[in-house]
Amino acid sequence: MRKRLVPKGIAYGKPINQGVTQLKFQHNKHSVAEERAGQKLGGLKVLNSHWINEDSTCKYYEITLVDVVHNAIRNDPRIN
Repeated sequence: MRKRLVPKGIAYGKPINQGVTQLKFQHNKHSVAEERAGQKLGGLKVLNSHWINEDSTCKYYEITLVDVVHNAIRNDPRIN
């Protein structure tokens, strides 16, 4: 469960800001997968990604990463 970090569950302030337990994660799973792949392979850039499959617990995405310092990528006008 995603909770707001407040001491003893007491969020002082106006009622609109007092929610503790019903917070929703703002990024979708597609963007989280791209971020994680980009962090694991820091020298590569995320070019594209698309959904492949899902089961009861996970969604699977195929992410295309590009090495931007490679000469073939640098000289290709479509990717550059």
